[in-house]
Amino acid sequence: MSLIFEKTPLLLGLSGGATIVSAIVAMNAGPKKLQMVLGAPLFMGGWGLIIASFIKNDTRDSKYSYPLAASSIGVLIGAMGTRMLTDNGDTSSKLQVTKGLFLASWLAIAVMSGMKKHEENEEHEKHNLKVHGLALLPPTLVVVSMMLVNKIERPQNIASGPGMPLFSAAWAILSLVNSVKLV
Repeated sequence: MSLIFEKTPLLLGLSGGATIVSAIVAMNAGPKKLQMVLGAPLFMGGWGLIIASFIKNDTRDSKYSYPLAASSIGVLIGAMGTRMLTDNGDTSSKLQVTKGLFLASWLAIAVMSGMKKHEENEEHEKHNLKVHGLALLPPTLVVVSMMLVNKIERPQNIASGPGMPLFSAAWAILSLVNSVKLV
């Protein structure tokens, strides 16, 4: 039993993750106009690469590719909606809905990205379970960094706290989980 990494989804995932991290940095620094002109397109482009990494992937059953892409769009809408509502000082139920969409979409990504093609034998089942368990780590890191740590860091203008490293690690782990193939 060995694990190999499919090159295309790995590179697309790492590129998308790096683009999204750059977008978050751009949206949290600089003038408001630069945040929207640079940050938002980078964020959407990064998620486009992530969606491509989910679709261009033969390490899992193809029936999960498009639901993964749809979940990615849910994260994109949830994150951007939450950011826009928060920036406008909105605390209504709309904000709770966008946060809920963000969380639910990440949970769906965690569950489906760990679904790997495997043979029906004990060794493959054991390794598939490990990959599936590892798939739960990126959403946890993203939610902790974006909804807990950054909530503390932003108002205090902390640029080098633990939030961004947690966020970056989540993308690296998600790219690895997405591209691993059980052989």
